[in-house]
Amino acid sequence: MHASEKMAEPRTLLSFNSNNPFVASSNDDTVMKNVQDTHKPDGRTFDVKPVIGVTTQLFTDVASRLQPSIPVIDEVDTMNLDALGGLSYITQKIGCEITYKCSGGADQHATTMALLGDILSCYPWEGKVVLVLAAYAIIYGEFWLTEMLYSSDRLAKSVARLKQLQHVDVVKPQFDKLNNLIKEMLELTWCITKFRDLPIDYIPRDSPAMATAQSHVIIAVYWVIMSVVTSVGQIIAMVGKSSKFSTTSGTWELPSLANKMNNIHNHLQKQFDKLFKFAEEKRLAESFGEIEQLFQTVHVDNMKVMRTFFPEELPFHHNESIPRYGNSRNVEMLRGKIVLLLFSDLEITDEDITCLTKAYKTEQPDQEKGKAARYEIVWVPIWDTTIKENKDLSSAKASKMPWLTVVRPPPPQSAFVKYVRKVWRFKKKAILVALDGQGEVINQNALYMMYIWGNAAYPFGRTREEELWREQKWTWDFLAGGLDLPLSPLEDEKHVCLFGGLDMGWIEEFTKKLEEVMRVAETNIQMLYLGVPQPSTPTGTQQIIDTLSKERIGESKVDIGLIGFFWTRLECMLHSLMQIRKKSAVQDKVTLLLTRGSSGRGWALLLKGNGKWFQGDGSALLSQLADFKSWKNEIPTKGFIDAIDASYERYFKQQCLNLLLPGSSPIRQVTCPCCTKNMETLLLFRCCNDRHF
Repeated sequence: MHASEKMAEPRTLLSFNSNNPFVASSNDDTVMKNVQDTHKPDGRTFDVKPVIGVTTQLFTDVASRLQPSIPVIDEVDTMNLDALGGLSYITQKIGCEITYKCSGGADQHATTMALLGDILSCYPWEGKVVLVLAAYAIIYGEFWLTEMLYSSDRLAKSVARLKQLQHVDVVKPQFDKLNNLIKEMLELTWCITKFRDLPIDYIPRDSPAMATAQSHVIIAVYWVIMSVVTSVGQIIAMVGKSSKFSTTSGTWELPSLANKMNNIHNHLQKQFDKLFKFAEEKRLAESFGEIEQLFQTVHVDNMKVMRTFFPEELPFHHNESIPRYGNSRNVEMLRGKIVLLLFSDLEITDEDITCLTKAYKTEQPDQEKGKAARYEIVWVPIWDTTIKENKDLSSAKASKMPWLTVVRPPPPQSAFVKYVRKVWRFKKKAILVALDGQGEVINQNALYMMYIWGNAAYPFGRTREEELWREQKWTWDFLAGGLDLPLSPLEDEKHVCLFGGLDMGWIEEFTKKLEEVMRVAETNIQMLYLGVPQPSTPTGTQQIIDTLSKERIGESKVDIGLIGFFWTRLECMLHSLMQIRKKSAVQDKVTLLLTRGSSGRGWALLLKGNGKWFQGDGSALLSQLADFKSWKNEIPTKGFIDAIDASYERYFKQQCLNLLLPGSSPIRQVTCPCCTKNMETLLLFRCCNDRHF
């Protein structure tokens, strides 16, 4: 067209609802049917990602020069562009066609339909829109190269003169609107390219959901091409020196199209999000079913199970200070062994790690010298793998563990983690799932057995657990097993007093009275403070430990970690007994000790050697010690433990108690050790202090 001619006013045939651009009138349906009819694919395709990548880079480079606040993106890898064959010919042809039609004032809709029905008909929908946008990028890039080099390059100046280009400063507001439209077109085009990424294994191409998505893609493709045609027409009209360009059309149409691109993009993205979510749910359900089937099948060895969970060639790493592993990191090192899978989040406590380490470092049962261990522990941490800080925290935790750690933890939303949570009931507290040499689950949580018996619990199955409890007696060795308590009651049948509580006044009075009584009874006693189970904060407990150490009351070698382990191990005993549903005298003693400790008030347990035991409530014990004269004459015949026990039974009726367990405990029903009735279950919400009830 001549420079003096005014560009034809654009005709917009489709007027979609602004709230939902996919809701159209009957006339719109006709136009969309015509667009659909232009589609005659012949199998011709190409990789759209590198093309749209370079196109995006070109537009962004121009925008960043016009507006320095816009960040420059990294250079796109163009390696795949070399294999695109005759693509440059196609984009050149498209660009010439658009420029020619717009220069002659052709209707935008007619130009769009002509492109779709001729040059683009054989390409897939995402290919059509990427090719048109690439052609537009070439036109746009060539224009801006000339404009930017005009003042410094004679060749660029000559080209500008022949094209009769005027400086863009004259029409800068219109170019700002144009750049905004380009941004929206790029975002919508990137969204369209996701269409081929939809997993057809879970969303069949002929499904109604896929048909709906495709109709949305067709609409989006039409409007991007229409916007490109409109944009080229606007550029031609804006930059000609003698052009009598009317800003009315550009001022209205470019923002309107940008808004339309944005609306279409939002709705299309929502549709894709639904499809991807639906496909992911189906994939997870399928994978979950495969894992269920895996554990329902009898295997020759455990390799199929191990390789399913740890598919990498070298799936493990380990603390380099552990020499027995050498350089072995392959899943083969687990063949035929008992494998304990340790699942936890990144809040696994040093207490848990220390407890397992003590058991793991000891010689394993029936292990010949120099031979490989008969079981392995593998830590499988479950955490958000997208957070960089989590990786550092995971590495710090793994450095404290003398066993294997998976190199690549499973994503929290994977079917594996879903199975661990649903079937093996992992929530927050660490669990230790035991698999035998054939990969069969023999214990969904062997952590309790490890806490209680250490390596003696091998091979960690339920049968072994029941066997251990049948043989177990309530002895000092059992109570203090693996704790390294600074006491030795078995040497010369010494007396020992374990006591706890959070009332420092009671503690000072009790220990003073007990020492006085033992002096009169001419009996030595060792005393050890063991606090309370699950204090809401360790501050109060640590202050008591410090005070006792300063005043030289009892053994001062105890630390707060040992105290926590003592009570956790008792909770493990209770859970293990509840799990196998075997009532025993040990269970009553464990429950009674936990209930006294849960009260937060004073408590004490007196014992001699492996046979004499007595435990009582703090205030009642003080009364007994104050009334020592009434029962001291029984000591020569009964001994100190039996004498105080008999006096306690005469004067104090056993009161039912409360039991406080952590919220993560799986125990749901406990029998009262005093009246043998089932305890009532209540909820306790506790804030950050050391008070209990």
